[in-house]
Amino acid sequence: MRCAVVDPNTGTVVNIIVADPEKDNIPGFTLVAIPDEEPIDMRWVWSEAEGFKPGSELQAELDAKQAELEKEAFDFGVNDVDDQGTTDD
Repeated sequence: MRCAVVDPNTGTVVNIIVADPEKDNIPGFTLVAIPDEEPIDMRWVWSEAEGFKPGSELQAELDAKQAELEKEAFDFGVNDVDDQGTTDD
């Protein structure tokens, strides 16, 4: 199974390997099983309390993509409303 090799001090995913976290270990690191449907890579972090979540760089990338999509929707006129509260259709 795919496992994340996690730095226990920072929660940073430092590598993805094939291992059994119940049997295998890497001294100084935590092995965490990755569910098959999860796109986990080394841009993610892990904590026992929150599980996997995007690291700060990946989160910034995701936020920028979301802002771009919202801008495109606005530029396309999805949010165009005149002063009577009706759309420009």
